[in-house]
Amino acid sequence: MNSCIDMRICLENLFLNPATKNTINKTLKERMPKHTKYTKKQVEKMYKFLSTVVHTGRIPGNENNLFDYLKVIQDALTKFINEGGYPIWPEMKKKGKIERLIICIKEVFS
Repeated sequence: MNSCIDMRICLENLFLNPATKNTINKTLKERMPKHTKYTKKQVEKMYKFLSTVVHTGRIPGNENNLFDYLKVIQDALTKFINEGGYPIWPEMKKKGKIERLIICIKEVFS
């Protein structure tokens, strides 16, 4: 259980800017696939798994997932160290209400 907490902390430190903490899952799904073998769907599943452990204290489903997740995080950490540090993450621009409304309308009518 402690390793799950450590893995989640590691993920947040590897892939997030301090200003983006409120959009953790979305940010991880955008950034991790560019630096790991995981797809957005796999990142979402991993983050949900780790969050469940952190917030409930129980391991959901298969414990073997822990080893897979640990390997992906270790590989990302090793890659960043070998490349000399963290990538420079772009700021994630928050969309205003009107901008979100326009996107929604385009999706509905396209």
